[in-house]
Amino acid sequence: LIAETLPTTRPPYPDRINRSNFPSRQHFYKNLAQIYTNPPPTMLFLRMILALAAILISSCAPKPMIWIQNLSNKHICYKVEYSNGTGAFPNDTVCGGAKGDQVAGFWLNSSQLTSFPAVGSDGEHFNGAITAVLKDNTVWGARNEVNLLFPGKAWYDVDYQYGISDGTCGPPNSRNLSGEKDALGTANTAWKSLNHTTKKALLAYPKYLNGSVNGSLTSINMGLEAWPNATAVLWFFQKTAGFKAYMSPGSVENVIWSNNTMQAELVRMADSQAMQASTDQIVITSY
Repeated sequence: LIAETLPTTRPPYPDRINRSNFPSRQHFYKNLAQIYTNPPPTMLFLRMILALAAILISSCAPKPMIWIQNLSNKHICYKVEYSNGTGAFPNDTVCGGAKGDQVAGFWLNSSQLTSFPAVGSDGEHFNGAITAVLKDNTVWGARNEVNLLFPGKAWYDVDYQYGISDGTCGPPNSRNLSGEKDALGTANTAWKSLNHTTKKALLAYPKYLNGSVNGSLTSINMGLEAWPNATAVLWFFQKTAGFKAYMSPGSVENVIWSNNTMQAELVRMADSQAMQASTDQIVITSY
């Protein structure tokens, strides 16, 4: 079932800058104020040049951008959830049944590439999530979480808690991407390493894995209810297969699990999925 209540966006926030060690600038600004009170002609000319330079630099400064490309063979409806930067994306349709003031949705055709300035109507940079809704706008897939609040910095990850689909998220021309280009292929590579007993135990969860003990997996999926009720399945995807996406809520759940338990390790693995890069641009790709 498609969830009607939207989750809280998870992208990590950087630590607040500690400015207590910054040197005092009071004396510098006091002297500067005296100069500006009665500036000489050369100073007036210099101020004009600096003002023009500031305008030029501002116009040439990199703008936060999010590129989305649909390389799959199906049209995809992309659901947008905002924490900041509301209005950065078009709102042409309802994706996955999600509605609200902080939600938007738009379609992207197969083989289509588009880009959006990641700045909302309020002037804030985008911080939120973009989910690929598959199968004729009925099934949630990869949820791409992006935080571009701070200029020159990007935090990003892929959330597979609501569903699994082939897709990646990260800076342009980077190898440090979150997500899986071929999720089923990655799972089947790990499947070969398991013994008969473990495979049989995992296939007892047909909502998340389908296949055979002696063959390969034919389909994989995920849902919020898997945590913490199907930790063996989450362990297979997260630990054994090494998915570059998180499937348990991590420490944001504010539940403390005993050390050396599978749950505690899954929490740590979920937290480790958060990635950071020095960029103002993010590319989201669906395969």
